[in-house]
Amino acid sequence: MGVFWHSILALIAFSLVDSSVYLMNDLLDLDSDRANPRKKDRSLAAGTIPIAGGTALIPVLFLAGLAIALAHGWAFVGILVLYNLLTVA
Repeated sequence: MGVFWHSILALIAFSLVDSSVYLMNDLLDLDSDRANPRKKDRSLAAGTIPIAGGTALIPVLFLAGLAIALAHGWAFVGILVLYNLLTVA
């Protein structure tokens, strides 16, 4: 596999892990997002995506990202886990 495809896989892995953090943030800020005129129409705040569905997607996205990251080795997995921990903190 060439450098291009490794880069694409890394981008997909990072995007999946980052999406899990984004969903978690949206769930934690749900009440304030619903009260905000600009954010009230977001999928979770508006109820387009059920809260249970958003909650269930967090580990799915995170684990899918880590599984793809394994193509780059454990060091890259560690970087993604560290990124996730720092972002959540």
